[in-house]
Amino acid sequence: MTQLPAYEQLPAAQGVARQKKALRAAGLVLAAGVLLTGLLGWNVWRNARTALEQQFALAANERVDRVRERLLLQRSELESIQRFFENSNEVSREEFEHFVSPLLGDALGYAWLPRIEHGGRAVFEAQVQASGMLDYQLHELGPQGDPVPAQVRERYFPVLYGASEYLQELPLGLDLGSTLPGRELTQRVLIGRQLTASMPVVLPGAPVADAAGVLLAAPFYRGGVTTAAGEEGRGGLLGILVAAISYRLLIEQGMDADSLAQLALTLRDSAEEQPDPPMYRSAVMAAPDSGLVAERHLDFAGRDYLVRIEPSRDFLQRNEGHPQLWVVLGGLLTSLLLAGYVLALLGQRQRALQLVAERTAELRANQLELQENQARLHFAMDSAGHGVWDWNLDLGKVFYSHAWKAMLGFRAAEIGASPDECARRVHPDDRTARSEALQRHLCGETSLYQSEHRLRCKSGRWLWVLDRGQVVERSGEGSPRRMIGTQTDISSRKAVELELGEVNNRLHGLLDAATQVAIVSTDLRGFVRSCNVGAERLFGYSAREVLGRPVPENIFVKEEILRRAHDLSIALGREIRGFEVVGALVGEGHEEHEWTCVRRDGRQLKINLIITGVRDSSGVLTGYLGIATDITRRKEAELELRRLSVTDALTGVHNRRYFKEQLELSMARCSRSGEPLALVMFDVDHFKDINDRFGHEAGDTVLITLCQRVSQRLRKVDVFCRLGGEELVVLCPGSSVEQAAQLAEALWQALRSQPVEGVGVVTASFGVVGWRLGETADDLLRKVDRAVYRAKRSGRDRLERDDG
Repeated sequence: MTQLPAYEQLPAAQGVARQKKALRAAGLVLAAGVLLTGLLGWNVWRNARTALEQQFALAANERVDRVRERLLLQRSELESIQRFFENSNEVSREEFEHFVSPLLGDALGYAWLPRIEHGGRAVFEAQVQASGMLDYQLHELGPQGDPVPAQVRERYFPVLYGASEYLQELPLGLDLGSTLPGRELTQRVLIGRQLTASMPVVLPGAPVADAAGVLLAAPFYRGGVTTAAGEEGRGGLLGILVAAISYRLLIEQGMDADSLAQLALTLRDSAEEQPDPPMYRSAVMAAPDSGLVAERHLDFAGRDYLVRIEPSRDFLQRNEGHPQLWVVLGGLLTSLLLAGYVLALLGQRQRALQLVAERTAELRANQLELQENQARLHFAMDSAGHGVWDWNLDLGKVFYSHAWKAMLGFRAAEIGASPDECARRVHPDDRTARSEALQRHLCGETSLYQSEHRLRCKSGRWLWVLDRGQVVERSGEGSPRRMIGTQTDISSRKAVELELGEVNNRLHGLLDAATQVAIVSTDLRGFVRSCNVGAERLFGYSAREVLGRPVPENIFVKEEILRRAHDLSIALGREIRGFEVVGALVGEGHEEHEWTCVRRDGRQLKINLIITGVRDSSGVLTGYLGIATDITRRKEAELELRRLSVTDALTGVHNRRYFKEQLELSMARCSRSGEPLALVMFDVDHFKDINDRFGHEAGDTVLITLCQRVSQRLRKVDVFCRLGGEELVVLCPGSSVEQAAQLAEALWQALRSQPVEGVGVVTASFGVVGWRLGETADDLLRKVDRAVYRAKRSGRDRLERDDG
């Protein structure tokens, strides 16, 4: 007779009662499961929302950092143009365009706006028109956007010349002060005497998409920018360098369409009262009701910009998931299954008791195995390895975990329990080192066995592993009986180490290959950390002599160091001394300066030294990196080119260009000091007849001989120049008309009293004039030219003076 289950042998009333209790218990379990599922789903949703916010904050910060870097780049490029002007006596249109051409990709354009006083407006327009710009005149934009003559102002800042890859036509002659943004920008530049950004402007001539932007202005002062500010320093202002920057190019240039589609960005000037429209709004629209907004303030050139960033629909679709739905669905399903299990468990109590008895017997049978596995589990959890092995030395068997086999690509049944399963897969080059490390630990010489070696996988490839283990049981005599360990896949780390080693070797090779450039790194105290072959060749010191030691004191000229330290102390408001002189201005960027270098053999070189700060992962300055190039030949070539550019090739005296420069300087100096200034001009009489009669070589001989005779009778302060042809002039600073006339009389007598070999007596017509305050250089030249003309008209070989 078959034995019925226990619950079927109970009375009917007790069975119904137990079924109700089972239903109530199952209902409680289901309710608890639903509640816990709701809490877990809410927590998962909150975590997903937090992750989305963090992802958005990271993307927003990256976008803001990129805008900040682009702004700093624009500032750096305009400052480089400013330094170019400061280091040049005069910058022509061609030199300006050649210098700024590499910088045009980041800005709409660059322009030079000289300072023109009201009284010099006509002269300035005439000079520019005479230089070839026939239609040039100072103008402003009318109500319809057409150019009209500029209104009368105290001073003007017109566009003289510029360069652009984006503007169809440069607004040459447009006065900066003719618009409200231009006047506001000019006033801030004059007061602040530093690089300044304008209020938002619409750039004339720019494409419609790039018309909204800002003007970045840098003042250019005679002799460099002083540290003073305010109105009193305007006298030295020569003009303003302006960069036209498009907001769209500033923010979007260099970014792919996918990156731009992620975030909606607006840029506003914090000083603007009206909230809309902003200075810039990206084409992508912000996702409505996202609840994610990031606002940052950017301080740039005296302007406070507010950047507002919101996520787009594309950003939310990529980063916003709904894991809480799966959690809720899984939780509800689990709760239903658990409730059904509880219902079945309570409904079959007798069967459960029987199962418990069976499981208890099985647990007793496996107790010994569980004790052994406990040691394996604890060690595996502590070592955090991917594969676990347990070696029983008495039995000569090894337990390999499933993870260890899977790591090598094997199934569980494909690996046996022999120690050779691991040993025979070790790379031949690594077997000796592994075996020695294992034997040292088994003998008790080391507390832990550790080895990095390669194992052959099932696919045949080699896998780098970190093998660690420890003897956990020894016999009474101390011999090992049991050892447990782990093997961890370190292939990625090894690949990175090998790649870093290759990169380091390539870097050293690259630095040593740059033999024409000296590269030296130091710590903050000036102790040399590394140097390349180029540094050894440039300075004459070997790497062995300088590594780990301070930079040699006599490598720089002491006077230059002291002068540089004095200038930096004044500029920074604190005492600068020692090695800090080299890197005091590095900051977040770099410092570039020209130095006189003294080689080990005593020979002096001119070098261009660029210093960059070296920072650790946390951004703390730890040292400097210097890159030096030898510019000695370039400097010598510049001096020679300068000499050739201001010297007449035939006679060896100064040419017309040098004369104009010295005349302007002498007029400015005499204007300040009140000293007199005079000109002596003379023209060789009948010079064309000499060329026609005796030949052009004889004419050249006449000019050379006359210039030699005149040069012998002049003072050191006098400037003797050939203006062209047979026309010569002497600039006499500090001399009155009477004194200049005496000089001209002596020169006239000297020329006519001594014949020129092969030609005979050569005469000249002289003119003498004095400069009056308020006269321009052209006025003075016209006046002395009239005097020479009167001398020629009166019969030549005579002297005329103009006292008027």
